[in-house]
Amino acid sequence: MLSYDELSATERELWDAFPEGRWVDLRTGTAERDDPAGGAEWGPGRTVRAEVVSALLLGVNPPDAGSVASLRLAGARITGRIDLAGAEIGHVLWLKGCLLEHPVSFYGASTRTIRITDSRVPGVDAGWAV
Repeated sequence: MLSYDELSATERELWDAFPEGRWVDLRTGTAERDDPAGGAEWGPGRTVRAEVVSALLLGVNPPDAGSVASLRLAGARITGRIDLAGAEIGHVLWLKGCLLEHPVSFYGASTRTIRITDSRVPGVDAGWAV
């Protein structure tokens, strides 16, 4: 189980935004520097571990009263493997302009909305997901 103290500053920003569904936008505003094709060079200020993404989507940080929790992240490098096969994902996932280093698995998962746009992803397995 992740603790807040173990999170990087970028991961804490995402953690704090999640209960209200706020965007965390790590892009610089320069097309060349924000192209996910070069995302392997993005440093710690633009890096989030897959285990943080997974933990949030599985409800480790509950929504604020009157808010809809969701994970909305732009311009990040996601390290590690997002493997939510068979999970009940009760929150929106929206990744924009991100680099995911490994394939993603939502195989057999029960999901809300999943949007991965303008990103580099080596593969997505969403067979039998609903």
